[in-house]
Amino acid sequence: MIYQKIFTGDAPYQVMTGALPEYPEHRHADFEFNYCVEGCFHIEIEGKTHLVQEGCTTFIPPMCRHKIPVGNDCKATTVIVGVSLLNRRFNDFLRFDLKPEVCNLNELDDKKIKELFLECAEVGDKKSAEAELIVIGNIYKILAYFLRTLSTTGDYATSGRHFSRIADIEKAIELIQFNYKESLTVEGVAEELGYSKSNFCTIFKKTIGEGFHATLNRHRVACATELLTVSNIPIADVAIEVGFAETKSFCRVFKSIMGVTPGEYRKKVKSKK
Repeated sequence: MIYQKIFTGDAPYQVMTGALPEYPEHRHADFEFNYCVEGCFHIEIEGKTHLVQEGCTTFIPPMCRHKIPVGNDCKATTVIVGVSLLNRRFNDFLRFDLKPEVCNLNELDDKKIKELFLECAEVGDKKSAEAELIVIGNIYKILAYFLRTLSTTGDYATSGRHFSRIADIEKAIELIQFNYKESLTVEGVAEELGYSKSNFCTIFKKTIGEGFHATLNRHRVACATELLTVSNIPIADVAIEVGFAETKSFCRVFKSIMGVTPGEYRKKVKSKK
């Protein structure tokens, strides 16, 4: 699992048009749309694979797991919207509980949204004030459409996707990303972010879709697969290198996620080379 911090400056959005390259499983604190201009492509969102055909788009809310497998033959427009843009202008947008979706925009009522994506594709790479106004205006219209059609609740008070909470969970993910070799505890991370343990666990799972320890173990195992693939260091050393104090617990967690033991995984990878 890769955590991707896309926006580090003032740029509030990205628009990219072309073939969709293979991309491993990742998540980020931004909204992402992948509109299929020509052909079709596959995308995996929260473990479920979707076929996205011409005139259809994905809608991926903040912190959803997703990846793009190899072998896509298509032209697509990817629009990534930084949460900071919405926080400045439409903070309440993030209070809705939005679910990932693949939508067909070929229907008559949805064709105007399709045209907005096509216009973004047309002007997205132009560096001008006019082009920026067109893209940002289109983004607001697109988000308003998805807010209207995909919101699972109309109650602003009940959702857990508020910007401040997403920002805090983003910090927790960064701790996992950069400190996974250390002895991270949910109590320690919760305290560092200013939450009680129970409140932090609730918000983390609501935002990410799985618990803190599950996310930590998933990242540690992903790092372990890299070491098992490119090196011959002993399994016990791999366990220590990715943050496990005991080889036995490392092997148990690894098998629960990968379906095989670390030794079996290494043999399988080596046999393919």
